[in-house]
Amino acid sequence: MVKEVYFFTEMGYTAYPQDEARQRGYNNLLFPNEHFSPERARELYAMYFDELVYCTEHGFDGIVHCEVLDLEPPRLMRFSWRGGNLDTVVTWSLVPEGTGTRLLITHDGFDDTDPAQRMTMGILGGGWRGHLIRRLGTLLGGDEA
Repeated sequence: MVKEVYFFTEMGYTAYPQDEARQRGYNNLLFPNEHFSPERARELYAMYFDELVYCTEHGFDGIVHCEVLDLEPPRLMRFSWRGGNLDTVVTWSLVPEGTGTRLLITHDGFDDTDPAQRMTMGILGGGWRGHLIRRLGTLLGGDEA
């Protein structure tokens, strides 16, 4: 079995020219160096520094171990999301609604009695809403969701 490991962060998405990002698919590994700005990198690092410190303090090394748990194309994908003190599950579902389809994304398994996991849930939820959903809205509908 061949396994590939990737390391990425969505933090840099805000620095890309959006017209080129749509063309390249928002994958930071495909962007040419001409879009790298040390000044913007410093701003992004400062913006996310508290989250990075928090993650380090709680044993999260930045690696998320995922395994597909359930796959029913094109309706459902469920996968584990494990890293640090998390052992959670992300589910993507496509549900018919009226004349269209609704995308539901749930991220379950957090211990809401644990302040660290509550904070992590907020950080990850912000990523789902702030990065993924907005980008999908742009790619699929021509404007941000």
